[in-house]
Amino acid sequence: MTHLKVAVGEHEKHLQKLGEYVPGVLYTVTFVSEKNTVEFFDYVTETTTLVNSGTVLCGYGLLTSNDARVEIRDNSGNVYRLGKYSEFSLELVAEGVCPVYFGEVAYSREQVDMNFLPEVYKKSGGKYRTSCYNKIIPTSFSLLVKSVSSDTDVYYNLGGESVVYEYDEKGMPFLIFKVTGFTCVELVHSDNKDMRERYVVKKMTPLSDNEVVDLTKEYLLDDQWK
Repeated sequence: MTHLKVAVGEHEKHLQKLGEYVPGVLYTVTFVSEKNTVEFFDYVTETTTLVNSGTVLCGYGLLTSNDARVEIRDNSGNVYRLGKYSEFSLELVAEGVCPVYFGEVAYSREQVDMNFLPEVYKKSGGKYRTSCYNKIIPTSFSLLVKSVSSDTDVYYNLGGESVVYEYDEKGMPFLIFKVTGFTCVELVHSDNKDMRERYVVKKMTPLSDNEVVDLTKEYLLDDQWK
């Protein structure tokens, strides 16, 4: 049998890989609505690269969607759909290296066998930068988060159960809110307060049928993201 001499790290030349490699954490850009628009700033090399579909985000850096819509998937069933002028980064946080996002971001999980996954993948779906960690149960539903002002984020629960939580100064998790059904939650945050006093649910209201239809068309239908 003949062994081809292939340099380590060069056997997947069809994929563009950006960022310093972090073991067990791989996120792939699977859709970009406007080519040569999305940017990735590498924290290590301090360089900016244009990102298109097929790019693997290996580690620390900031992806900015600019004038495009972007879909990112990881290798455990998490799906992130970024609206225009939104951001996605991989950062070391209380739960390890995980996604931190901002702007208009819809997070969902594909149906996967959670018992098969390594423990590292059983954490939350990441953290919205100005507020909290997000977890959705069961895996077939979605959560959309938008920043509407400097101190207010809006969470749109699109079915199932959404759990939003944070970690205090001692590294202990605490619940901010849990919501089921099709519900809109306005969350106000005050950065000058202690963590357990920082977040206040300002309003919690059911989504109208028209809101559910519009949000589903914009963020959940696969036809809009391929």
